[in-house]
Amino acid sequence: MRRWLCLAAVALIAIHVNAHASMPKHNRRRDACTEDYQQSNVALNLIQVSSSDVVLPRILCFVNTISPNHATKAQAIKDTWGKRCDKLVFLSNVTDNTLGAVAIADVPSDHSHLWQKHKASMQYIWNLYRHDFDWFYKADDDAYVIMENLRAYLRSPEIVMQQDVVPLQLGHRFRLTDNLTEYYVRDKHLLEEYQQRWPHWFNMYHQGIGGIQWKENCCAPDSIAFHYVGPDYMRHIERQLYDCRKDEFKGAVDSVRGVYHFADDIVFS
Repeated sequence: MRRWLCLAAVALIAIHVNAHASMPKHNRRRDACTEDYQQSNVALNLIQVSSSDVVLPRILCFVNTISPNHATKAQAIKDTWGKRCDKLVFLSNVTDNTLGAVAIADVPSDHSHLWQKHKASMQYIWNLYRHDFDWFYKADDDAYVIMENLRAYLRSPEIVMQQDVVPLQLGHRFRLTDNLTEYYVRDKHLLEEYQQRWPHWFNMYHQGIGGIQWKENCCAPDSIAFHYVGPDYMRHIERQLYDCRKDEFKGAVDSVRGVYHFADDIVFS
C-alpha cells in the first residue's frame, strides 16, 4: 500500500540581506551563522533535526514548479532539503534534464489549472514509481522540508499502526480560498457569525482552539515543513539547521546575536 503525503506548511519571515563576500571562506561561514533575518533565528532555534542515520521510510518528493522558477526556487530545493529525499522529481511545464524536471503534457501552467496539473502529476508518479517507495510527498517550489523530522513522524506509532490497515493521506488545507464560505454557507446569519468569529487567517483560527501559536512559541521542536520560503531564505534555513550546528561554528552562533548583513549566495558545501 502506497501513501500520499502533503503536509501543511507554516510561513516563516521573509528576509533581505546585503552583500559582503570578500572575507576568507571560514570567516564567511562563521559570520553567516550569526545572521538573523528579522529575528527569524528565534524560531529556527526551537527546531531540532532528528537523527539522520535512519533511512526508512523511503520517500519520493515531487515538487510542483514552472520553467521561470527552475533556476531559482527549484534549484534552491535541489541544493538544500531535496538532497535528503530518496528521489526528487520536479513536475513542470518544460522538461529540464539538468534540474530533473519533467513536463506534464496537456496541462496549462497557469494558476487556474493547478488541480488538473496535480492530478496529472499524481498519475505520472503512480505509473512510474508506485512500487519503489513507501510514501510520496507533494510540495510546492516555495516549501522547505526537514526530511529527518518527516521520516521520524512517519515512523511514529500513530502512523505505523494505521498504514497497513487503511489508506493514508496526511496534510491540512493552508487556508480557505477567498469567498469560499459564500458558496457553501447558505444561512446568511451563519455566514455573518463566521466572519465575526474568525476574521483572521489560518494560524489565528487554530490559535483559538489551542493549535498554532506565535513568536517564541511558534514552532514545535519536531517541525516538518514551512511554506512561502524564497530561495535565499531556504539556504539560510539550511545553514542554521545543519551547518551552523556543527561544533566549529557553535561558539560564534552562541556569542553573537545581532543582525548581520552578508551575501545571499553563501552556500555551504
